Amino acid sequence: MPVRVIRWEPETQRVIYLREGYEHECFSPLEQFRRKFREIEVGHEH
Repeated sequence: MPVRVIRWEPETQRVIYLREGYEHECFSPLEQFRRKFREIEVGHEH
């Protein structure tokens, strides 16, 4: 499931991200996020 990371909160160690088709922000502890997701390259739009 592709997600877009929008923010990092160092004080709480949380990654804030958006899921396609879901309007609300999601968050996950960094270690859990790293286990569930991997980085992918996306083409740049012009």
